Amino acid sequence: MIESFIHQFEEKVLQGITACGISEDSLFCPASRYALGVSGGADSTALLVAFVRLRNRCSHPLTPLYVVTVNHNIRPEKESFGDAEFVANLCAAFPAVFCTVSSVPQGHILSVAAERKKGIEDAARFVRYEIFNNFCQEYKIESFFLAHTQNDHLETVLLRFLQGSDCSGLAGIMRTRGKFCRPLLSITRAEIERYLKELHISYRVDKTNMDPSYLRNRIRLQLVPLLDTAFNGWRSALLSGSEKAFDDSNTLEAQLSELRWITDDQKNTCCMQRSVFFSVSPAIRRRLLYTAFSLLHISERIPYHLVRNCITGNLPVSGKGIEIILNQNNLCIRKYAPPRKKIQFFVILNKKGIYSGPYGTFYVCNEQCLPDDSNGKQLGGIYTLPVCIRTMVPGDKQRSAVISSADTDLNLVIFSLVSNSDNKNFCRIYYTERSL
Repeated sequence: MIESFIHQFEEKVLQGITACGISEDSLFCPASRYALGVSGGADSTALLVAFVRLRNRCSHPLTPLYVVTVNHNIRPEKESFGDAEFVANLCAAFPAVFCTVSSVPQGHILSVAAERKKGIEDAARFVRYEIFNNFCQEYKIESFFLAHTQNDHLETVLLRFLQGSDCSGLAGIMRTRGKFCRPLLSITRAEIERYLKELHISYRVDKTNMDPSYLRNRIRLQLVPLLDTAFNGWRSALLSGSEKAFDDSNTLEAQLSELRWITDDQKNTCCMQRSVFFSVSPAIRRRLLYTAFSLLHISERIPYHLVRNCITGNLPVSGKGIEIILNQNNLCIRKYAPPRKKIQFFVILNKKGIYSGPYGTFYVCNEQCLPDDSNGKQLGGIYTLPVCIRTMVPGDKQRSAVISSADTDLNLVIFSLVSNSDNKNFCRIYYTERSL
């Protein structure tokens, strides 16, 4: 019974690989160069184990297999380093599996989140894919396999529905996109966990997956159990709906491919004949606008009311760094937002002392420890060392402090990295501004 389930699971993985357009013969031939993204969680651990076991069944069981694991450095060092160490040790247990650990500099994810004006989860994903793409280029990787499951797909469809996505978003996670392949999209998380249990293989658990401050986590922890209880059959219905949305999206993309924007990089503009733009359906016009935003490298979210006004011809419109106008012949989109000064700050304080900060000094101590002539102030309440002080990013519920200068208003959040009742470890944090 156990052997039967393990074999069936691995056959489903193989079917997922072939659904990505890769044959078993080409996958495990000596000249192949494939890589896996492995975090140490259940999904990616199962992906790695299944690949190794499938490789053992072929005529070239020592075909090299490359693994990349990313330490984002946004969790306590013991956890994030432990995940990377777990993956490295797991890879070392298999022949011809080569592991690369990529560590992101501390604070970089938060800087990217602030720059992109999105949450930490989005920034981590953005940086992770940058690392994967660079690895593919450096090592001439043909396909890079990721461990997204059917659960991830359903959560993504729900999330995008709640965010107001069109059919391209409601199509969910694509099985292939460029070099990236997702062979586990037809496999559930329950099957993943059973597979690892039957093989007596452990995996890492990311505690942030239980943090309800992330929208995706609230969907997984609160909405999905509610749907399971109250709406029998919602999973199969949603899978069918996403398949239809995928077909609709492909049809629209085919029509979109026949239309082109004329770009002028020096003027930061995209233009199209107004007669052409208004000759197509509103659905195509909307997609054309988002294509133009991408060509202009606009990362900030454009409010939909601006898009709607453009679709209906209610022009000109402007906002969020863009201006859309109609002249006699063309519809033109111009990016005009000037670069703004962004101040990013991230520090972990492990012990009491005096630390230089943006525009001033932090004093970390048990009691009042400011110089007598200081006009500094206490930041927040009582903390347990170590503490993290960083720039506020989207998703933070409240700020702990504001530091201002002539041209900067820097919002900071302060929080303890551990829960500790040891009175020797508690501290207060004070801040004095430097004269500018």
